[in-house]
Amino acid sequence: TRLRSRLKELGRDQVLVVGAAAHTDVMLTAADAWMQDLEAFVVADADAVVDRTADDHTMAVRWLAATCATVILTESVRAELRGRTADTVPA
Repeated sequence: TRLRSRLKELGRDQVLVVGAAAHTDVMLTAADAWMQDLEAFVVADADAVVDRTADDHTMAVRWLAATCATVILTESVRAELRGRTADTVPA
């Protein structure tokens, strides 16, 4: 995708990762970001990342935190973004 080049154009090196299938898709996305020298933040609570079972979700979140991502909660993201103007949040 154009994601890496677009982030470079915007002067960004951080990504928020959310989605379904924490134990596969979210883990792979965060690991890929890390391998491309991007800082991945995984929004890990059930508002942002889900999985088939609680055990799969827990395993994924622990692995992500231990290897390639900063694990955060939805409310932390909301609070951070509330403090920014539209000019500083890329579309």
